[in-house]
Amino acid sequence: GKLLVLGGTGFVRGTVAAVAVERGYEVVALGRRSSPPEDSRLVKKGLVDQVQFRVGNAAEAEDVDRVLAEGGFVGVVHAIGMLLESD
Repeated sequence: GKLLVLGGTGFVRGTVAAVAVERGYEVVALGRRSSPPEDSRLVKKGLVDQVQFRVGNAAEAEDVDRVLAEGGFVGVVHAIGMLLESD
């Protein structure tokens, strides 16, 4: 099944996405960037091509709904790291 990972392209999202891919999930990641940073676990393990990246604000319901409307999701992981609302 498909797993939606919400959050930035940081450590948590990259780690969750990598583990999910390794366990056989089809991973869709929603964040502000269209690709992870070079030090991401996804890059280090060569798994970037196995994740579908969607650009949007994971803190905005409309953006999350847009991705969920694609259908087929069996779960959602919230990996948003935000200290302040302005972050």
